[in-house]
Amino acid sequence: MKLMLIVGVRPHFVKITILLRKLEDYFDVVLVHTGQHYDYNLSDVFFNDLQIRKPDYHIGISNNQAGEQLLAIGQEIAKLINKEKPEFVLVIGDSNTPFIAAQTAFHSNVPVGHIEAGVRNFDDDMVEEINRVFIDNISAVHFAQTYTEISNLENEGIKSENIHCVGDLLLEVILKKQSILKQQALKGLNIESKGFILLTVHRKENTDNVDNLRWIVDCVNRIDERIIFPMHPRTKNALQQNNLFEKITTNKNITVMNPLSYPDILWAQKNSRYVITDSNGVQRESYFLHTPSIILRNSTEVLGTLKNSCSILAKYDTGIFQSSIDFFGNCPELVFDSSEFGDGNTSQYIAEILYQFHEQR
Repeated sequence: MKLMLIVGVRPHFVKITILLRKLEDYFDVVLVHTGQHYDYNLSDVFFNDLQIRKPDYHIGISNNQAGEQLLAIGQEIAKLINKEKPEFVLVIGDSNTPFIAAQTAFHSNVPVGHIEAGVRNFDDDMVEEINRVFIDNISAVHFAQTYTEISNLENEGIKSENIHCVGDLLLEVILKKQSILKQQALKGLNIESKGFILLTVHRKENTDNVDNLRWIVDCVNRIDERIIFPMHPRTKNALQQNNLFEKITTNKNITVMNPLSYPDILWAQKNSRYVITDSNGVQRESYFLHTPSIILRNSTEVLGTLKNSCSILAKYDTGIFQSSIDFFGNCPELVFDSSEFGDGNTSQYIAEILYQFHEQR
């Protein structure tokens, strides 16, 4: 069976680290990189650091306008499907890449598998929420991370025989790839374990909303501790366009860096006192590494990390943000329980389920 695995953003590259090799034990895998994340520090460096083979096709679409990018990616994927004639297309998550890849495969009469199916935060103003609901509704096979996502899918009327709880690919990578944690770009910064805070900001709900962005800058600037801030290109542009860049870069407590390699960002997450982030992936990775986090959002799709106050939603409320800083600053004894996210064999389960699906058709 020929399977087309389509990726395009930094979290995808991390999640296929083990998955790709497992799939290749069962299938002829065509790996397609859409180029949605085209910056070297957000793309190629991850393939190098994680020792992922080069994609069979790199579409390389880098239009700044989302609509143009979607159309261009869709057209190129359609050409590749017609050329390679895969029997199945596999996508991950809720960004524009899986959205347009799933839609193109569906209209090409190729069944779709969705990894991270059923993820919901029930906020229809979020593009990601629209994307994942759409993908789930046209997918033939659904791979859920936890039983919460299975309940979401069943409540939406999606057939239960096509839904499988397989766990979280990020947890699998954390459990099986601890050896990759190391300081590279961080080596010269004179930082010690638990002697700093990690900050990441990149979601459109923050970068495209000047009120949210200004609130984040004001809150972060009040923290009297060492902060490491690997800055996403989108965030840098938003800060510059809204005259907020200097407020961050002139703060002596904040070290602004280019996006970090995966070994570096994992090391930073594991060794920071706590993480301040708007990233779903960083939130999960930090939880799996037993580091608490403050989430710069109104809601989260990963409710399991909120248990025992291991993660706290800031909800753009200065009082909540400050009380969270005080709480984590006192180094509370927290209980991190990752059991609901699987046993670390997610890739094997996905490969076996897809093989059985193929055999039964």
